[in-house]
Amino acid sequence: MYVYTCMASKNITITEATYEKLRAHKRADESFSDVIERLTTARTRPIDSAGAYPGLGAAVDAAGEEFEDDLAERANELSR
Repeated sequence: MYVYTCMASKNITITEATYEKLRAHKRADESFSDVIERLTTARTRPIDSAGAYPGLGAAVDAAGEEFEDDLAERANELSR
């Protein structure tokens, strides 16, 4: 038994700039509909957002290092 699912489609108009932003988020195996679905679906678990924000990991690492440096500096000041 085969079940055929027909999904309706809609045409939308977006600016070139918006298209480029959307294209930048598109993965090789995704359609634009897949991208929009992925980016607009509410995420309740942090792991669901993994990879959604390119560069976030580096920013978090840099902030962590800055925090550790500041903490060490303050500990040195207090121990004097």
